[in-house]
Amino acid sequence: MKRFFPIALCATCTLFPAAASAEDPKPAKKTPVQIAFEKLDTNSDEQVSADEFCIDKDGKPLEGKKREGKEKIFKKFDTDGSGSLSLDEFKRKGVKPKEPKN
Repeated sequence: MKRFFPIALCATCTLFPAAASAEDPKPAKKTPVQIAFEKLDTNSDEQVSADEFCIDKDGKPLEGKKREGKEKIFKKFDTDGSGSLSLDEFKRKGVKPKEPKN
C-alpha cells in the first residue's frame, strides 16, 4: 500500500495540475489600453479623474492652455458625464491603435 500512494499522488498531479499548486493561474496579459489606463489611475480606484488625466509625460499636472485642451478631450471621453473615466470609456475613446507606416 505504501507504494501505491505516491503513484496515485503523482497521477493526480499529472491529471489535475491545479491540485498540485496552490498558486493562481497566470493572469491574462494586459492590453496597451489597460496599461495606459492603470498608469493614469494613480489612486487605483478603477476610475481616471480629470486631475489624473491632465498630466504631462512626467506625471506633473498641466496648467493653462495645455490643461484646458486636455480637459476638452476628457469631457469627450466621459460619455456618461460622471466626471471620471471608466476603463470601458477609455477603451472606446481613449487610446486608438497607431496606423502602420508604409
